[in-house]
Amino acid sequence: MNIVTNNTKILRFSSWKSIFPFQASAIRLHEMCWMRSDEKYSCSAQNINRLLFTYTIDGSGLLKYGGKEYRLDRGTAIIIDMRKPFKLQSNGANWHFFWLQMSSSLAYDLLPHIENDCGNVIMACSDIIPVCDRIFNLSTQVWSSRTDLEISSLLYHLMGLLLATALPDQRLEQVILYIHDHYSEKICLEDLSEIACMSKYYFTRVFRRETGMTPLQYVIRHRISIAQEMLTSSRQPISEIAVAVGFEDASYFSETFKKTTGYLPKEYRGIVATGS
Repeated sequence: MNIVTNNTKILRFSSWKSIFPFQASAIRLHEMCWMRSDEKYSCSAQNINRLLFTYTIDGSGLLKYGGKEYRLDRGTAIIIDMRKPFKLQSNGANWHFFWLQMSSSLAYDLLPHIENDCGNVIMACSDIIPVCDRIFNLSTQVWSSRTDLEISSLLYHLMGLLLATALPDQRLEQVILYIHDHYSEKICLEDLSEIACMSKYYFTRVFRRETGMTPLQYVIRHRISIAQEMLTSSRQPISEIAVAVGFEDASYFSETFKKTTGYLPKEYRGIVATGS
């Protein structure tokens, strides 16, 4: 691979020679590396008969692959075919990430399913890190057929985790959890589509198909739902409730509340209080 860097620090590195006889049915590990890079790090290659898996622990990187550019933020993973041209580079200072290279016909058979269902950039689950730690620890041991087989099994498990955690419904679950945690803040379509690792147009289409509403309609519906609870459980001023659920303008909040519930906030509070 062609690497350009200035102050990149290799935190740990290992290589592994897989030699067990049933290679066609197993995924083979070649190399693993944990790195902390500076803003000048870049890595490019092609025509290498391996798959590259990368996970961002902290900071941000960029991937250029298949004529597109992808942002690699904290918690995202990529898996790509190194036979095709690609370029990895840091997106600012202090990109902390790790990568591993693997191969076999089985790995290549799984890749199209991951790409079709998940895309190349995946919002990965936290289970991936301990699995990769285990693979690394095994790869530093003296070779044995048992260890070779265990590494292959863990690599297969890793690819299964990518499929299981990055299917569209799983990515939408991440988005919905984000909305529920950040409804009081400014939320835009671009932020949500980045969390889902989809283009905003495809993301909107998938979200509407799965929920029956657009992402921003869902945000508003959730904010109004929280506002209803606050109106009935407290005497907090309506203007403060509006801000607390993410509306900067109290008038717009009242208008949206009535459009959603059929009542103005003050009317809703009175109706619930009197039970009528």
